[in-house]
Amino acid sequence: MTFFGKRVTQLTPEDIYWLVKARVQEGSDIEFKRALAARDGADDRWVVQGDSIGDHAKRDLIKEIVGFANSRGGTLLLGIKEGKEKPSRAEAITLIPRVAELADRLKMVCREQIEPALHNLEIAGIPIDSNGAGVVVFQIVGQSAFGPHRHRKDRECYVRRNDETVAMDMHEIRRLSVDLNEALQDIEDQFKQQKAQFANRHQLQLRRNHAFVARVDAIPLSRLDIPHLHRQELVRPRLTSIPLLHDDLPEEAFIPAHTNFEWRPQLRGTRGVASFGDRNRLTVDIYETGRASMEWASMRSQDRAGIYLAWLVGMFANALLLVERIRLAAKSASSPFALQFLLATWNPDADATPLLPYREHGFRTMGGVQDGHHEFPRYEVPDVASFASLTSLFENDLINFAGRDLPNSESCFDFANSLKAIQESFT
Repeated sequence: MTFFGKRVTQLTPEDIYWLVKARVQEGSDIEFKRALAARDGADDRWVVQGDSIGDHAKRDLIKEIVGFANSRGGTLLLGIKEGKEKPSRAEAITLIPRVAELADRLKMVCREQIEPALHNLEIAGIPIDSNGAGVVVFQIVGQSAFGPHRHRKDRECYVRRNDETVAMDMHEIRRLSVDLNEALQDIEDQFKQQKAQFANRHQLQLRRNHAFVARVDAIPLSRLDIPHLHRQELVRPRLTSIPLLHDDLPEEAFIPAHTNFEWRPQLRGTRGVASFGDRNRLTVDIYETGRASMEWASMRSQDRAGIYLAWLVGMFANALLLVERIRLAAKSASSPFALQFLLATWNPDADATPLLPYREHGFRTMGGVQDGHHEFPRYEVPDVASFASLTSLFENDLINFAGRDLPNSESCFDFANSLKAIQESFT
């Protein structure tokens, strides 16, 4: 959950005006800064000369961001004057020059001065006046799974305590390291459990004629909360074709399903099932913690014994779009996820199932998938900007797995329209 309940790139001046009008109070998850800090009380170099950000201002901001990352996340607003009461409340907007450009500079500062790298951070400038002056918003979604983080310059780890950010002692650092390691191990155990259940569930089913089963599991790296999930229809996926260019030709990655899902509640979650034809079944499970899966079982006839590249890539791409729906439903727009892709095939007429190209050209194949159960490398999903590159990576992994290498045929995927439709549905 984030303070504003949406991505910082979706914030408007009205959101900032509301914050001041409501006199929002600083706390463990929100901090205000009137301006870029300067050591001697003078204006920062960004205000005076506009060519760079002063070191003192950088240290001051990085300290707060690291503190939120090592706690439960939070929102930092640069350009909000605080009142004198304690805890402080938002009192007025103090315009910062050229906030869009400043936000871009600060993204680079965070990449350079926070270690390990912080993935669940969003930064955006919100212009208020016609000259581009306004407020910069930093948003850290939940506690980072890759901490403890520290300021690279002063080598301190910080944490949030009520409305203050303070340095952690060694005991706190050790405790946080253990807790985060246990959380990541729990995610690994969940993936292993799903893999074992997948293999056991489909052991007999695969012995039927020309079968394949594909599954994608998505797990958030920090726990999410979507209460009464079954009632939230917007979180349910709509199968989408993803446009792409392959060998400079327009193609589509898709799941060949045109039947609507039938949804029913399950324990703290919801399940959707779509059957298309008499030999295909697609099952989607989504849980209130943000965990989700998509599984496609296909029993094919002998004359359709191959698997199209477009189908598996389309399934992976639709799993990414499901992740975006879950993030928006949980109001944790940049929460990182991990994906696991499993594939099982059985071809009684050969040792491998042909992998077919986006377009059939005679009997050409793109290699073959060996019979059995297969696990692909894990895929980390930081934000929507990664969707195209992740799908391209998965496509390449799939082709390599089938025994081919196509170095000059990397596809370019376009998620823009699909993401726009999802994000507009949630506004």
